[in-house]
Amino acid sequence: MSDNKFKVGSVTIIGRPNVGKSTLLNAIISDKLSIVSRRPQTTRHQILGVLNQPGLQIAFYDTPGFQHRFKNKMNIVMNRTVRSRLDNVNVVILLIEALRWKESDLKELETLSEGSNVFLVINKVDSVEDKSSLLPFIDLIKDNYNFAEIVPISALRSDGVKLLIDTIGKYLDSGDPIFEIDVNTDRGKEFFVTEFIREQLYLFLGDEIPYKSGVVVEDFDESDNIIKIKVAIVVDRKNHKGIVIGNKGGTLKKIVSSARLNIEKKFSKKVFLEVWVKVHTGWIDSNANLRDLAS
Repeated sequence: MSDNKFKVGSVTIIGRPNVGKSTLLNAIISDKLSIVSRRPQTTRHQILGVLNQPGLQIAFYDTPGFQHRFKNKMNIVMNRTVRSRLDNVNVVILLIEALRWKESDLKELETLSEGSNVFLVINKVDSVEDKSSLLPFIDLIKDNYNFAEIVPISALRSDGVKLLIDTIGKYLDSGDPIFEIDVNTDRGKEFFVTEFIREQLYLFLGDEIPYKSGVVVEDFDESDNIIKIKVAIVVDRKNHKGIVIGNKGGTLKKIVSSARLNIEKKFSKKVFLEVWVKVHTGWIDSNANLRDLAS
């Protein structure tokens, strides 16, 4: 029988690329579930983060940013992922940057069905030098758009995140927990290995590494004291392989070293990480479809 005091529900986070959706999810869950970089389209997959508090469970879905301009195959798949999470949720968070309301934000709104509980969450308020400009900005939006709630935050500093969670709680249903209370995501360990390596690719290579690159775990052997992992970075051109490896293997060594430290922190275990680079010509779909390419 459900405890009427227990609140449960789901929230989808949408917004333009690079407004801080992944940073917000990580701040809410207090764990690194979604990788972060300044490069657009860093998030390719839907990431589920489950917040468990006394009397409360909320499933948060971090989605790729909608791609309105380019209709290539990857963007079509990413847009489909976003749309799949807009229905049957308690709250949709439209995340924007402070003092930056753009036409593309309106396009994000157009994807939402009428009757949705849409929160406008204004991120990066810590970066605003003149704080007195925030209130007129919020008032202007209030005068023109009908949001259920408007909440200013700094996801990077976790400022306002507790207020956001408390406000979401008002829109939840009474019911039983959907997930085990000690679970904060539905993703397995191999997924985080591939994501942490991809994050370092973006960090060290920036625009040099194309979006068509991918990462696949070929072997994952975990014991009580150590995790031994073999990984392939898959690129679509031979010259990209050279870029990833770098002069005398220097770039790849940096990528592996940084990724290994993040993986060890995530799993609280010693990690032996072996990574090499392979070439596959043609469009690379997603990590779930890379095993055959890297074999």
